[in-house]
Amino acid sequence: MAILLAAVVVATWTRVEAQSSTDVVWTGDAGDGKWETPGNWSTNRVPDASSNVRISNGGNITVGRPVMINSLIMGAGYSNLLGTESSRSIIIRACENIRIDDGNLIRGYDSSMGKDGGSVEICSERGCIENGGEIFGGMGKENTKGGSVTIFATHGYISNSGYIQGNIGGENEHGGNVEIIARGSITNSHMISGGYGGLNGDGGGVRIISGGNITNSSTIDGGNARSGGSGGSIVIEANYNVMNTGEIHGGKCEKNGPGGSVDIRAHGNITHDGVISEGVVESEVRKLLTKDMRTNTDYGVVISANRVVTIGNNAKISASRIVSISAGNSVSMEWHLGGAITATKDVYIRVSREGTINLREIRKGTAVISTPGNLYMSAVPLKSKGVELTDIIEATDIITSIPPYEPSTEPFPDPEECMLCSESTYRDPPIWGNFMAFPGTEEPNSNLRSSGKSDSIVLCYKNLRTGEVSKTDLLVSDSFHAIDIYQNIIAFVAPDSYVLYLDLDTGKVEKTGATGHHPSVYGNFITFASEGRILYFDLTTRILSDTHISGDRPSIWKDTIVFHAAPGPTIQIYDLSTKTVSPTPVIGMNANICETIIVFETPESLVSECLNNDGDTDDVVIRYYDLESQKISDTGAAGFYPVVYGDIIAFTVSEQDAEKDLNGDGQILGNVIHYYNIRTGAVVSTGKLGTEPDIFDGTITYYVWERWMGTDLNEDGDVDDSVLETFEIPAGGMAVQDQEIWSFLAILFICTLFLIVWRKR
Repeated sequence: MAILLAAVVVATWTRVEAQSSTDVVWTGDAGDGKWETPGNWSTNRVPDASSNVRISNGGNITVGRPVMINSLIMGAGYSNLLGTESSRSIIIRACENIRIDDGNLIRGYDSSMGKDGGSVEICSERGCIENGGEIFGGMGKENTKGGSVTIFATHGYISNSGYIQGNIGGENEHGGNVEIIARGSITNSHMISGGYGGLNGDGGGVRIISGGNITNSSTIDGGNARSGGSGGSIVIEANYNVMNTGEIHGGKCEKNGPGGSVDIRAHGNITHDGVISEGVVESEVRKLLTKDMRTNTDYGVVISANRVVTIGNNAKISASRIVSISAGNSVSMEWHLGGAITATKDVYIRVSREGTINLREIRKGTAVISTPGNLYMSAVPLKSKGVELTDIIEATDIITSIPPYEPSTEPFPDPEECMLCSESTYRDPPIWGNFMAFPGTEEPNSNLRSSGKSDSIVLCYKNLRTGEVSKTDLLVSDSFHAIDIYQNIIAFVAPDSYVLYLDLDTGKVEKTGATGHHPSVYGNFITFASEGRILYFDLTTRILSDTHISGDRPSIWKDTIVFHAAPGPTIQIYDLSTKTVSPTPVIGMNANICETIIVFETPESLVSECLNNDGDTDDVVIRYYDLESQKISDTGAAGFYPVVYGDIIAFTVSEQDAEKDLNGDGQILGNVIHYYNIRTGAVVSTGKLGTEPDIFDGTITYYVWERWMGTDLNEDGDVDDSVLETFEIPAGGMAVQDQEIWSFLAILFICTLFLIVWRKR
């Protein structure tokens, strides 16, 4: 019996060790400091796309080729990732999270032999990027450019509490640019800067674009330019809100060139309570700035929001060129203490036809706007009783008759894919009844599509009762949530972004007539987002309707469409029967509805409140809203991708965010499927690695990457695929144990019976 029990324990332990094999730790044992040397790694293998890389106190590590990994943590200690003379640039592409702690450095190779300074490119396909260290491009020399820095998160957020800088350009060349793009929010609490330009070279620019919010509490600078160059410009664009309490400066120029401009735009609100300035021109100006095609003016500072621009009490805006401020709802400088805008050219303030310019509570004799040029406004501003505009504005003339502002309808540009994990076999498998739909990669040479093209993403569906998988000849987008299913209708996004639907009963494919993303189908309606607005299509009448309401990621149940929209973002409700929209007090995003329950994600930072009792406000927490009681409830669980059916909310939890091993494999590296029972208030871990769940009547569907488990789940000879999984919630609401544990308990029970019988003898 002892031998049998030992064998069971060894078998279980062996499985845990196999799953942990994806951890790869830098040891430096080979002694040459090269990333590409197998002997420098704990597994005696160079990390690959299945590797979770950990580096601590690594010293100088040279990187001679692009790095393709699953995740990266550069922990506390001294570690430098450096470009080489042959590779110059550093390219790090990861499927999951990247974290660079304080004390670490990533730097491109400095210029040599007439070559530009090496650039740095860091990408996370599915995770987030957190930088507390230093990220620099390589330095340029005579006639060579400074190295640039590009950081993008295809689906997650980016947080910087360290340094991110392009490097110095050589004589006659410009400094390195910095580009930071994320689908999620972007926060800066330290320093982001373009590189300085060399003699006759421009300073490096900074471009920051977010699908969520952008928050700056420290410094963002364009690169300075020497004689003959232009200062680096700043471009900041958010799909939701921009909040600045720090300093944002265009690059200075020494002489004979313009200072760098600052252009800040948001589809939601812009709140400014810090300093924004066009780059200072220290001597003679040689040329004008480029034109802003939206306003057709030469400008120094442009601030434009679809909703509200708030200029806080202590905010400063300065420029040697035109200042332009526009808002869809209002521009407010209420209670300002003076010196809000200082310009040497004209100032433009525009709002929509229904908008307002708020200059109330500004004391007489307080120059809130100062310019030797003219002040142009699209509306007569609101001001305190007894205060005239000339009492608070210093300008040659004040003109209040210019055309109103038309809010931008330009869609948010999606960040670039890392091209590492984007060729997924399966993703986002929605379920209804016995059928699960999903995008599948067609096998080479099978030639099932009418196009005859191989290796394309095709629409597939599976009968969960029979196990039969059907592959259509319909090409489908590999974007997030490109497919939804209700009964016999599958709505999907084609590669050209048009929304189509397939009737499983007839086999017919129909068009909705519009491009869009994130389709949701229920009953006779398909809803989706298109160019920042919510649209819906009636399957019975085949009429496409535009609500003309700004929003994203809609979900439908019967006559109710829910979605999130700026500002906030807040959850909004559209009633198909009355064709009216109702705002809610709910701050959140990624809503999903079933009956009267709306589930959603709330970033704690947006409500300045800890919602999961862990003592910080850094998490995204799953919450739900009851349409009948109009009550917001907390699950107390941090997670993402929430979906609901009946009393069960399913969602994904990141082990790294939770800092816990949630599936018992000895790691804290993957994503684990959880669910919450509204009736009992219990959060349950399924113990199953996976992400992007959907749920129907107790069945959760999701997909899992083989490399998370270190196991070839589909027996094709590699661990490079994503595989569909399902989880059945037990009738009692508790998670089913892993098969290995049940096997262990069964063997233990048999051994116990054997021991009892043996003793009786």
